[in-house]
Amino acid sequence: MAAFSYETIDFGELEAAQVSNRFVILYNLHQTQKLKFDFQKSGLMCGDNLKLEPMSGELEPNSHQNIKMSLIPARFPTHFEGEIQCSIEWSTQGEADKVELKSMQGASTCIHDNQEFLFLRLKKRTKFVSKFKAVISNLYYF
Repeated sequence: MAAFSYETIDFGELEAAQVSNRFVILYNLHQTQKLKFDFQKSGLMCGDNLKLEPMSGELEPNSHQNIKMSLIPARFPTHFEGEIQCSIEWSTQGEADKVELKSMQGASTCIHDNQEFLFLRLKKRTKFVSKFKAVISNLYYF
């Protein structure tokens, strides 16, 4: 079994070009199987730039990986709530598992018992800043 430390990542209220960093942990809770993970690129970010480090990798049994998430908002105000997908592929251990996997594949339907998908919900809001207030607050620094 694989799991994230959080189901939802809220980047908060951001101004244009204000970078927001978050971390989530991906756990391999299986005692004997390695897993490979791969985050799918999402076009749902409304022009925002979402960077995940690492985007893909491999986890040993009963281990974890810290995933750094950096969001740089676009210049245009947006409110966003959606999901990104992480594909999990379980490595098979030995010939017995390979035979079992092949026996699950039917003639017309292919069941991938060694693959699953995790979803991570993302939220982001644009912070509106009045230019008039920004100009006035800058005058007090002189």
